[in-house]
Amino acid sequence: MVKKKKKNKKQKTLKIEEEKDFGSQPIINVDGKYIRLPDYKEIILSAGRVELKIKSVLHKYFTNNQLCPQDAKKNAVRHLAGERMEYLSVLANVKKSPTQNWDRIEGLVVGGYDLININSFDAHSVFTKALNECKPHDMILYDLIVEDQPCGRKNMDRLRECLDNCANFFKIK
Repeated sequence: MVKKKKKNKKQKTLKIEEEKDFGSQPIINVDGKYIRLPDYKEIILSAGRVELKIKSVLHKYFTNNQLCPQDAKKNAVRHLAGERMEYLSVLANVKKSPTQNWDRIEGLVVGGYDLININSFDAHSVFTKALNECKPHDMILYDLIVEDQPCGRKNMDRLRECLDNCANFFKIK
């Protein structure tokens, strides 16, 4: 029997095309993927805007269908409840926004209806009330939302329960 010759695999070199500057952070194109230099995270360029491909750990769980693998609607409801908590945490100054929020400069309200009705004190009280709904496992949700730390496989069921309680608190169906 004749042995087949093994083909040598060629190592691909990273092809860096050019460096672009969208604001304060330089962006490079590496093999068709745009990467932001300060933290080496992948971004998407859409209509002149620069956005992260995966914005947070909660967004990663949502895109991988880990919040509810069986039901897409329940996955979306849990993601909306988590996004609402993230929104409230930024408004309450519990979680610092990585970018400048131009709608809240020096108390001037330029944005929509929610920014007019919710100031930081109200947002903080709503945030703590929603966390109290998830009382036995509230630190799992706090670490995910505020600290942006993954919860792990062992705590995923507890996280799902917390997000369901938040969805009930915010009346998201």
